[in-house]
Amino acid sequence: MPRPSKAIKAKQTQLSEARALSAARDSSLLNLSDSSVTLEELQTLLATSEEKVQLAEIEVAKIKLTLESEREESRRLREALKQEIAASAELAHVLILEKEHSAKLYKALRVEKRARQRGQARKKTLEDQIKLLQLSAMSQSDKLKGIQRNASKAIDTLLKMEKENSNLSKSLEQCRDAMKQTQIKVQSAGQKLKESRTFVARLQKHCVRAVAVKENAVQQAKEKIIKDRSIHTLLKKGVYTEETRNLIHLLVQAGCSREYVGKVIHAIFRTAGISVVGSVSRRTVSRIVVEGYYAAQIQLGYEMQNTNGMFCVYNFYDILIWIY
Repeated sequence: MPRPSKAIKAKQTQLSEARALSAARDSSLLNLSDSSVTLEELQTLLATSEEKVQLAEIEVAKIKLTLESEREESRRLREALKQEIAASAELAHVLILEKEHSAKLYKALRVEKRARQRGQARKKTLEDQIKLLQLSAMSQSDKLKGIQRNASKAIDTLLKMEKENSNLSKSLEQCRDAMKQTQIKVQSAGQKLKESRTFVARLQKHCVRAVAVKENAVQQAKEKIIKDRSIHTLLKKGVYTEETRNLIHLLVQAGCSREYVGKVIHAIFRTAGISVVGSVSRRTVSRIVVEGYYAAQIQLGYEMQNTNGMFCVYNFYDILIWIY
């Protein structure tokens, strides 16, 4: 029961004062009737009292009207409070769903982060291998240079020995064979060096490609997460989704006008920071409600058909309330 306003309290006070004044006049009339007062004076006093009583009754009627209006306003406020409580519960449910969705997205982001860390670890391993190959290639090139110097020295020595002594031809031939073997070793070392450099270049390209692939995957995951969180489509392939239909049914059952169902949906998602794709008209809302009614009737008939025995009393007034 709402508390009476200050105006009602004031009018009630005036009414009590008028009643007290009327009672005082009645007592004064009784006292005058006992004393020596003329009949005309008594009639005048009676008429005055009746006029004041009528005025007091008029005030009472006004106070009753005001009280009735205050009661109506209190009832309206109670209805509004119920609607606000229902809307708050719905928003709380939506908030819970958004928190769950955010937890899933955070989990996916952690998985991507771990994958990136593994990729960076592989990149570091590949870089270490590249450094080792470069060091080995440098050492092989140094050995090759040393072999070439030794070979040139050997050739010079052989030439000197040929000039000095022709009897050392056999030794010269042996040195030539050693020179050929040395050249073969030099060629094989050069081939290995070339292959090592090719392998190093391939590893560098693979490393760069792996980094680019990881960055593209992370960027795509971020864009997908942002897109999924910030956009909600009411339609899928030109048909309203089941979640949209359930939301429309819930708003209609909560007492929302069909003219403002689409605006309410957009306002709710805008409050949550989500943009909505699509709109809902009053005609679409009516059609979805009627389709839901027919679907409920079909489901009821199917359950009645599959039930062995039942007694069903269907209230037509409840059906009309569910539709409208």
